Amino acid sequence: MIEVSDSSIEYDRTVKIPIYAENQISEVWLVDLNESCLEIYRKPYQNYYQNTQKLSRINSIILSNFPEFEIKISDLF
Repeated sequence: MIEVSDSSIEYDRTVKIPIYAENQISEVWLVDLNESCLEIYRKPYQNYYQNTQKLSRINSIILSNFPEFEIKISDLF
């Protein structure tokens, strides 16, 4: 699941992300346009994620299901 957020960032973090966890969405990306960063949520448990990660524009990520693909966070903005 990918959410792109600017004015709704707090709503997405406090309402939507917990709903995704409750529904066992295994991985959620929250693209924060205000801070130009990517928040990654993994390992849902009840209404929260056990593993969270925040990446800035200088980082990149390798997709867990497609390890041959690397995405530069700066390319998201």
